[in-house]
Amino acid sequence: MEDLVSILNNEGEWIKVHAAEFLIWEGNGTCDTDIEELFLKENDLFGDTSYYRIGIWRVLAQASTTDSGKNFWRNKILEVFVNPNEVDRIHAIESLAKLRYTPLQCFTLEFPNINESDLSPFDLYTQWSRAHISQNEASKTCDLMIDVLAKSDSKNNAVKRIASYILRYIGKLTDNQWKSLKYLILTSDNLELRPSLLSTLWITKPKSLEMGDLLRSELMSLRSRKANVIHFLAAIGEVGCKRDVDLVKKVYEQLSDVRSQDYNPDLHASAAYTLLKLINKTFNVDY
Repeated sequence: MEDLVSILNNEGEWIKVHAAEFLIWEGNGTCDTDIEELFLKENDLFGDTSYYRIGIWRVLAQASTTDSGKNFWRNKILEVFVNPNEVDRIHAIESLAKLRYTPLQCFTLEFPNINESDLSPFDLYTQWSRAHISQNEASKTCDLMIDVLAKSDSKNNAVKRIASYILRYIGKLTDNQWKSLKYLILTSDNLELRPSLLSTLWITKPKSLEMGDLLRSELMSLRSRKANVIHFLAAIGEVGCKRDVDLVKKVYEQLSDVRSQDYNPDLHASAAYTLLKLINKTFNVDY
């Protein structure tokens, strides 16, 4: 946790945001007050800075110690989303979705049809926000994201990566949805998208189904390439257990080496978070 605190205090903008969220999610409340104070200062300095302000407010909406405070900062994000002239509306709706909040404006939208046209990242984030309306809406959203991933006529991997990412956040898929996702991985030749899909497949797997040794082995191998290690960390953080701690420690040691020529503080923070998450699981669950 000390590592994340150091990154929080020494890095800027979105790396600072990510480190703060990691500490909020796995710090057991020990850092929330300090994070709130730090990001109130960030708001004084950068509250008018498009894009980054959304990250500041998202952190404050989680770190605030009162419901009124949480609502105040969430509503700041909402104000950006509802203003069509704001350049960071897409950041706003993504953050609202992450905060599990559905703006009233999203309730009245027609459910998008994947066959009508290619959907934009903004469309996908808006539908993700709608997923919090009900379990039925969440299931429909998962179906939509799988349809986006299945579209063979679209070469827009950026949009497909967003669809894969959203599936991770919504939670476990139904058996049939997960089988469809697994079939996509087994039959697709889209190598660029494969690491993201492997991670999503593992995270969303229902208890009743099996990943398969070959796919699990392939996912575990993602840790050996820095370009793919974030997908390994995302998956192992969600579904890993006590036996994975030593493996994640080795990955963490590599990514936390500030002397490395390709050192990346965001990956360092993600590795520290994943390790902390697994350690917390080890203390809280008897494996």
